Amino acid sequence: MNHHLAGSLCLLGLLSLGCGRELGSCDPARSRRVVYDRASGEPAFEGQALMNRSCGSGGFCHSPGISPQSRRGAPIGLDYDLRLASNTERAEPESTERLRSMQRRAFEERHNIWDQVLNGWMPVPGDVSQEVLEAAPVYDHLDIRAGVRRPMPSLADEGGREMLRNWLACGLPVVERTEPASDDEDPVPEVGYVVSLQEEPLEPRWADIYERLMVTRCSSRPCHGAAAAGGLDLTGERESLQRLTGSRPVDSEYCGAVPGAWIVPGDAEGSLLFQKLAGVDAAGDPVCGEPMPQSGARLSTTSLENVRRWIDEGATE
Repeated sequence: MNHHLAGSLCLLGLLSLGCGRELGSCDPARSRRVVYDRASGEPAFEGQALMNRSCGSGGFCHSPGISPQSRRGAPIGLDYDLRLASNTERAEPESTERLRSMQRRAFEERHNIWDQVLNGWMPVPGDVSQEVLEAAPVYDHLDIRAGVRRPMPSLADEGGREMLRNWLACGLPVVERTEPASDDEDPVPEVGYVVSLQEEPLEPRWADIYERLMVTRCSSRPCHGAAAAGGLDLTGERESLQRLTGSRPVDSEYCGAVPGAWIVPGDAEGSLLFQKLAGVDAAGDPVCGEPMPQSGARLSTTSLENVRRWIDEGATE
């Protein structure tokens, strides 16, 4: 039996066989230390970030609604998608319910999750783990006074495992939104809000869009790198622009019927790339397939508008 299957069976409920183990003491202050997504600036508590980076983040393994291939052996229904519910002051009921249900599921499995990590079953070792990490968001601690970023330890490090243990022992607190809820909402003590790190929006020029979006969020090996998901390879700045403006998606099951190229210069609304980033098509309906980036945070409103502006102005290099 491989490690992934053994770990999955344990998480599926073999409690009577002693799968879980004790978590130890809880330091509440440490469990709520904040880290920030390097690409988007969105916050998360350390343990929440470790789960996003190693387990799902909406796009792989333990995420609902993804293809069986993207689950990489994780049983359907065994999901831990702990991304933010909202990055605005608006309450997002569906996203909020997704986050809270995933939090409850992870809380119920907290002893087993810790057992998987200590046994080396999760994250799955080898090539699968490397592919997941390439596609996952990267989180940093931020020393605001010194203006210094420090990468958050991974679950391969003792420091990262201790962050996860303490967070699990403290009941899995999560950042739910980046603005406070409205006054008429009932407060929920196990979730909270933290303001996003204010990142500079993407500039309306290809060099900046490629370097800060395509390289950091899209062109990893299992996505639009070596795997060329949807027939789209986004390696190489000039080559990527040529492919985007000169080819159509090849995934006939989802987006193969979309007319035009990924980018139609002068027409952002008719460009599938923009629709994927916005999450809706030109008619305002949900975009074919999955919105992009598939894992981690979506683009800010300003960044999305600057991508629109660049395409509408001709999508030049």
